Amino acid sequence: MTRYIIRRLLQAIPLLLLITFILFILLQSMGDPLAAYSGRHRMRPEDRARLRIELGLDKPIYVRYGVWLKNMATGNWGFSVDTNEPVTEMIGERLPNTLLLMAVTEVVILVFSLVLGIYSALRQYSLMDQTFTALSFIGYSMPIFWLALMLIYFFAVRFKAWGLPYLPTGGVYTLSLVELGEKPSRFLGVTYATIPDLLKHIVLPVIAMSTISIAGYSRYVRSTMLAVINEDYIRTARAKGLSERLILLRHALKNASLPLVTLIGLDLPFLLGGAIVTESIFSWPGMGRLFWNQVSKGDYPVVMAILLIISVAVIIFQLLTDIAYTALDPRIRYD
Repeated sequence: MTRYIIRRLLQAIPLLLLITFILFILLQSMGDPLAAYSGRHRMRPEDRARLRIELGLDKPIYVRYGVWLKNMATGNWGFSVDTNEPVTEMIGERLPNTLLLMAVTEVVILVFSLVLGIYSALRQYSLMDQTFTALSFIGYSMPIFWLALMLIYFFAVRFKAWGLPYLPTGGVYTLSLVELGEKPSRFLGVTYATIPDLLKHIVLPVIAMSTISIAGYSRYVRSTMLAVINEDYIRTARAKGLSERLILLRHALKNASLPLVTLIGLDLPFLLGGAIVTESIFSWPGMGRLFWNQVSKGDYPVVMAILLIISVAVIIFQLLTDIAYTALDPRIRYD
């Protein structure tokens, strides 16, 4: 296993170089890199020429990529062309918020997907199974932006109009609590007023991000569980007198969870990059919202740094997925 991990990591180096080089070329070709510097005032030609030399834009693309790669490897991620803040600080302020949202969302997805998928498989073609199937198709077909807006409309706008306890529509903490003297606190980099207030703010984004995934994941769990519970080794376990709960958890679920592990390994890196639509609609100060704002402003140092983080996360999570296969299925070996 150790040799396999080392080999995969060595193979990831040229892959990562190829990915970042392609992304670098695409971002440099999107438009004028100096557009963010001009602002509302027109830049003089001599200032423009001087700035091109300072930023290295007068050099060939491969030279600029080499300089960028060296800076990234040494921890010098540069400064935002929009705010002139260090890129590491801008990402460091928003990454904990995305990690919090990602962790809560993934826990909700796993719990509900497993419960609904296993229940539907054990009660195949029952009324509840057909109901879950219909709801899954509806949930999977809903656009994320529409779902997010509907959640805001019902649980914030309408609940407030009806005099019911309503949920906040954006941000991480309620400003009115701070104005009343509640000092914002920080935990693992996340700023909040109080824990209950933070939980209220995270409910709607988590529901919006998890609904579609639960609808899809639960169908995978159901189909794989149906295939597994009819295998010979399950019948043998029943013949030995093992309890249904033990058979379900130790034998059936471990083998049925392989496709789910694959899906999670693919989804987690993109959750780490931030859900652009969800974070924008709910004004969640995370990586997705930062990425969208800086792309629209042509802030390529920040955009390239976020894309690099996502690329590294994809490679790492795919490796962890392969390792998880060996823990779930002893027949899988890489040595």
